[in-house]
Amino acid sequence: MSVISFIIALVALIMAALAISKADRSSDRADDSLRYLMELKNRLGGDNKELFRELYRIRALQLKAAGKLDYAPYEITDACIACGACEPECPEGAIRPGEAYRIIPELCSACGSCAEVCPIEACVESTVL
Repeated sequence: MSVISFIIALVALIMAALAISKADRSSDRADDSLRYLMELKNRLGGDNKELFRELYRIRALQLKAAGKLDYAPYEITDACIACGACEPECPEGAIRPGEAYRIIPELCSACGSCAEVCPIEACVESTVL
């Protein structure tokens, strides 16, 4: 990702966060900023993982604030071998250990960190979507 693209994406991310913090009054601006960031991510292939994790987190917070997200955007399937690779990667602390790990829906911010590190691809996007 070039420096200019990164700066533009960062500004769009900040604008989206500010719009979300102002609730519904600025939801169109937040949607525009998030749409731009998603297009940029697709164009660049997600080169800057941290930036795009933050994008997903903000989008999930926006959906939660609007009452449209009452489930975990990611889920851990029965294929989980409880290796523990996902738990330390979750920035929200939404993953809980056990015989098979699980995701707490209220905490999941849709960043996708768990899916990126799962060695057997047991962490997947929710089928509720």
